Amino acid sequence: GVFNFNVLRKTGTAVSYLDVQRKSAKQGIHLRTGAECNPGAAYGYLGIDTKEIEDLAGKKEGCHDDIDYLIVQRPLDSNSLTCGAAEDPSFSDEDPALLTSKEVIPAIDKSKLELGHAAEVAMHWVKVPLGSVRVSLGYMSTFEDVDALVTFLEDTYMDT
Repeated sequence: GVFNFNVLRKTGTAVSYLDVQRKSAKQGIHLRTGAECNPGAAYGYLGIDTKEIEDLAGKKEGCHDDIDYLIVQRPLDSNSLTCGAAEDPSFSDEDPALLTSKEVIPAIDKSKLELGHAAEVAMHWVKVPLGSVRVSLGYMSTFEDVDALVTFLEDTYMDT
């Protein structure tokens, strides 16, 4: 079977799939991460729209680059999956999905959004993950393999 998922923090924001990949590899656990060789379907699942995908063109080269999230605007009441990179010191521990004031100005500049736009009142800047984690279990997989993965996820991410 194949299991595809994002690891979530207590706040509901997604942990970077690259963080999960790197930490699991150190534990001897092999996972597939990224857009799973199907970016169109992955980005659709993650709620990334066509304009945002077009903006990524030329920036993201594949699943093995270091671009693991996209900074976009979302409605304040949005249930979209968002991501705050734990290793990014500019993000607040209280709400890692929200941008700091240092990040907002460059993001507004890149967005070409006119200041004073009515939609700004109901929007906020968030990090949206550009991929997920995939676990494949097959004929040679054992209960111990699954137990090792579950133990790794609990020990590494349970209280984050």
